[in-house]
Amino acid sequence: MKFSLPIYQDLNDYLAVRTKTISRIAIADIMDNSMLIRWYSKIFDSYLLVKDLKGFGYFESEYSHGYVQATFRFNKLALEVIRFQFDLRGLNRRNTREISIIEEAMKG
Repeated sequence: MKFSLPIYQDLNDYLAVRTKTISRIAIADIMDNSMLIRWYSKIFDSYLLVKDLKGFGYFESEYSHGYVQATFRFNKLALEVIRFQFDLRGLNRRNTREISIIEEAMKG
């Protein structure tokens, strides 16, 4: 019989998302442009997974509360770092096709 506590799973998921995001933030300076754009796309994909799960929506999903809350919190932090790196490198939606595609999908 396997015994698990829901709070343990929430904490574990939260720490997993946090660790993954912070490690990417740490190497953002040495990422090349395509790697940074892929990360931007992954942030958008994870946002799409949890955007409708605010309030009681996550009870009906397969995601834990810790994963949902960590995704909201650390995606905001990651987006700040990514946008800062884009500004430093002179990348924007006007001169980079991939960024314009991602941002159009985010709006729509």
